[in-house]
Amino acid sequence: LCDALDAASMVDPLGLSVGEAGEWVCGLQTIRARVDALVCAATHGADQVGVHREHGLRRVADHVGANTAADPSVVAADMRLGRFLEPVAELLAAFGAGVLTRAHVQVIRSVHNPRTRDAVLGAQQFFIDAATDLPFAEFKRCVAYWANMVDPDGATPKDQARKRRFRWRKHADGAIEGFAFGDQQDLVAFLLSLGKGLDVDCHRSATDTGDRGITADHIADKYRLPELK
Repeated sequence: LCDALDAASMVDPLGLSVGEAGEWVCGLQTIRARVDALVCAATHGADQVGVHREHGLRRVADHVGANTAADPSVVAADMRLGRFLEPVAELLAAFGAGVLTRAHVQVIRSVHNPRTRDAVLGAQQFFIDAATDLPFAEFKRCVAYWANMVDPDGATPKDQARKRRFRWRKHADGAIEGFAFGDQQDLVAFLLSLGKGLDVDCHRSATDTGDRGITADHIADKYRLPELK
C-alpha cells in the first residue's frame, strides 16, 4: 500500500491532459474512501482485540495517539464508525469499494438510533443507490426524508423532555419576560404556570428582577394537562 502511494505521489497533474487530470483527481476520491473504510474497520477490530488494554490504556484511540502523530479524537471517531458499520455488511462493502465516502456513511449513521436500527439494516441498498445516483447535497436530503418517513415521531418522550427549556424573568414594573422550548402541551403548561403564580423558592425579594429558572419537570408535574388533540 505504501509503495502504491509512493508511486501515485510521483504523478504530476500538470503533465496530464485535462481529461486525464479529471479522471486522476476523481479516482483519488475513490481511493480515499477505500482507505477510510479500511482504517475504520481496522480501528474497530483493534479495539475488539484490546490492543490498548495490553498497554494499560483505556481506549484504542489512546494507544494509536501514543504511538503515532494521530489525533486521538479522530481515531475514536474512526472506531465508532467502524463499530456502526460492522452489522451493516452491505454499507461496509460499498464503503470499502469506494462507492460510499466517509461523509455518506456519517450521514447514514446520523439517522441510526434504536428506533431506526432495523429499518437501516433493511435500507442498505437504498442508501447505496441514492449515493450512486444523487449529488451529495441531494443524498443528505434523501436520507433526511427517509428518516422522517420511518421515524416520524422523532425522539422518545424522555429525549424530548430532556430538551425542554423554560425560563422567565419578572421585571420591577411587573412585566414578565420568558423563553420556552417544547411541544404544544409544554407551552400551555408553561403559560399556565405563569398565570397561576407557580411557587418557586428563588430566595429573592418580590422586586428581584433576576432570572428565575423553572424546570420542565416541575411544570409538567404540577400542571399535568391532558394530551392536546
